[in-house]
Amino acid sequence: MRSEIDRLDREITSLLKERFAVAREIGSVKNRQMKVVEDLKRDQVVLENYKQLASDSLDEQFIEELVSLILKYSKEVQKK
Repeated sequence: MRSEIDRLDREITSLLKERFAVAREIGSVKNRQMKVVEDLKRDQVVLENYKQLASDSLDEQFIEELVSLILKYSKEVQKK
């Protein structure tokens, strides 16, 4: 079972790297278009999407905290 957890951790890490690479590209586009990084409406949509995807098996508070961290780091990446 530990090997399965290790495999899943590698997969999660890979997906996060991919997500942040896309966020970096979005940041470049926003910078060229002189748009602000912060988009609270989009943040809310992302959070609601996560909640719907996880509603049957994950704690809502956990999802909110996880998404908050992901969005926070995505914004930091976009600003670079």
